[in-house]
Amino acid sequence: MHELSLAEELVAECCRLAGGRRALSVRVGCPPTVDRAELEEGFYSLVPGSALEGANLEVQEAPCELSCPCGFVGQVGPEQLAGHFAICPQCAQARPVPGGVELLALRLEAQRST
Repeated sequence: MHELSLAEELVAECCRLAGGRRALSVRVGCPPTVDRAELEEGFYSLVPGSALEGANLEVQEAPCELSCPCGFVGQVGPEQLAGHFAICPQCAQARPVPGGVELLALRLEAQRST
């Protein structure tokens, strides 16, 4: 399950950013090639006992970018994706999606001490 390794990286980075404070929510963007349910399951299985315990995970779909040797550079939609490959809309060749499994942490809120 590749999404579990993504969740592990996300949890580690968010805990580092939280700096020992309790996280309230985490918002991430991921490409459509990542199984959202598996990512969420991995995240919630890893957070007990960490600074992220009880935090809400918000997953937003991020655009998938393709740069093809034929000259096409731009976004590709879900209809052009097959696994971790995209079909170039210009030349119809299958190309690996660069960063297709990269997650971008967009927001981490930390609860203030009272």
